[in-house]
Amino acid sequence: MVLGANGRTGVHLVNQLLEKGLKVKAVIQPTSQIPETWMPTELLTVARLEITRVHTAEMTRQLEDCQAVACCLGHSPFYSKPHFLVSDTARLLSEAATHKNRHYPLKMVFLSIAGYHHPNLDPPRSSLEKWMSGLLRLVFPPLPDHERAADYMINHVGTENPIITWSMVRPDILIQREKISPYSIHPAPIRNPYFNPGKASRINVARFMATLITDEASWHNWAGRMPVIYNNS
Repeated sequence: MVLGANGRTGVHLVNQLLEKGLKVKAVIQPTSQIPETWMPTELLTVARLEITRVHTAEMTRQLEDCQAVACCLGHSPFYSKPHFLVSDTARLLSEAATHKNRHYPLKMVFLSIAGYHHPNLDPPRSSLEKWMSGLLRLVFPPLPDHERAADYMINHVGTENPIITWSMVRPDILIQREKISPYSIHPAPIRNPYFNPGKASRINVARFMATLITDEASWHNWAGRMPVIYNNS
């Protein structure tokens, strides 16, 4: 399942999963158009859902035949409601996954942001960085939403959950490119997200998220962690 499937990152992820021969359930808004770039195939199912109005029982039903769910939801425009779209969805997915006994753990991959500071894995921040982070929380609603989502997965779901395994991908500045290019993955930011940010193309982010879903070695390496992605050039 891909949530936000017709967004600027989700549309790439759907295509890349289909190219790998996987069955994909693409979740889009009820009034959204199906992207022209999606390959017409029996592997693709489109579910039109207003995610903010979906209850736990309905999401449980939607997840019954899913081995993995990727959350590519975002805020556009930045100041529109709901302000906690990603974190509320993280809670909804987690509650739905545990609402009914599953025969296998559910992989959950989230599109997050490099501005989130992991309290245990990232280098300590300077006073200026802390000040900047506090300012951005006031003027940039996606930051507190992603912080809230990450805190929920870390503190409530945890890394030893028998039903849910998760990873949160942290790109820096997202850019649009048409082709996959070399990129690098790091356990923590290697650039300052406020004063010296890096860039990551949406198609590269989708490629890495698809790799996490399909490659067990990559998943074993990054499950329960928050990898940071940068384009190499």
